[in-house]
Formats: sequence, structure tokens, C-alpha cells
Amino acid sequence: MREAMDQQKQPPPPYSDGTSASYPNKPGGQLIQPGPAPMQPGYGTNPGYAMGNPGYPPSTTPTVTTTTTRTVVQQQPPVVVNTGFMCGELPVSMKCSACHAQIVTATEFEPGALSWLACCGLAAVGCALGCCFIPFCINEMKDVTHKCPNCKVVVGIYRRL
Repeated sequence: MREAMDQQKQPPPPYSDGTSASYPNKPGGQLIQPGPAPMQPGYGTNPGYAMGNPGYPPSTTPTVTTTTTRTVVQQQPPVVVNTGFMCGELPVSMKCSACHAQIVTATEFEPGALSWLACCGLAAVGCALGCCFIPFCINEMKDVTHKCPNCKVVVGIYRRL
């Protein structure tokens, strides 16, 4: 047990990864640090390749060019075409899809499914002498048709049911 503890206190042996020829150990256990590499023929400074000489190789630095692209996005106002919920009862300011003019829609009230359902309901209850036709006279029971005042094209319909 004591021997195992003594072995743990000793420094580890020098690392050897197969490069011991480059870094030989001294007999005292110290490593020899490598010095500058010896000059070999063909390496280092060669007077034939001085900066001012005509035989100097050309620069191999890559040229970087950047281009910037600017994209401009313009939003168009929303176009309401044949949608019941977006129109509503009141006239709507919009761009006509047919004549491309900026308009305020012209509204017309026309009997729709709610008018007919209310008429049948009143007739079933006993209002058959003419009172059952009252829903056809009330604008809140009719569908609303939105038209372009310029070209008279239907641009939307608001349906009650």
C-alpha cells in the first residue's frame, strides 16, 4: 500500500509518441528543445526572387468583389372580392378589381336566405295574411351587394346567413 502511494508521488515518465528522434533526451532526464531548422538547398531566401526582380512570381492573393442587392417591397391595399364578412352593411373604400380605380362601394339591399327563413317562420306561426312579408321590407334582414360606382361590377356580397 505504501509503495503504491510512493509511485503516485513520482512524476510520470516523459511522453513518447514516436518522435523521440526529433527530441532526444539528455542523460539527466531533461529534454533538448529544438532549435531553428538548418538551411537546406532550395529553401529560405533566394536572391533570384527578390521583390524588385522581374522574375519574382506574381501575387497569389485572391481578389474579393462584393455585390449588394437591394430589394424593395411595396404592399398593395387589400382587395375585397366576393367576400361576405369583410364587406359588412356599410360602403367600403377599396380598389376595384375590374377598373382598378380607388372607390367607395355602392350598396344595394336584396332579399336573401334570412328574409325567406323569417317569412316562412312568420307564415307557420299564423301571420299568413301579409304580415309574413315584413322581413322583405327590413334592410337588416336582407343581404348587401357592394358594387363599383364606376363600372357597376359586383365586388362583394354580405350574406346574413
